[in-house]
Amino acid sequence: VNTMQPESLQFIIDELTQQEGLVVQAAKHRYGCRVVQHLLRACPPPQVSRIAESLLEVASSLACHLHGAFVLQRMLESGTEEQKY
Repeated sequence: VNTMQPESLQFIIDELTQQEGLVVQAAKHRYGCRVVQHLLRACPPPQVSRIAESLLEVASSLACHLHGAFVLQRMLESGTEEQKY
């Protein structure tokens, strides 16, 4: 995942956003959180907008979660101004 171009990562984004709640589940998972963080860092904001929307819906829950907090932090670092505020 670390060496792939953003357009090659689209299949992961599609899989995570296909089923409701899967993005949040991955964000709270010990290893899944790293995948979500990498997607947020490596892909342009329009490509990961559906992921960001799913995370923002449960931001308060993620902020208090051991692994989810790191995903939320990465989103705040890499996201658009609208997503940050």
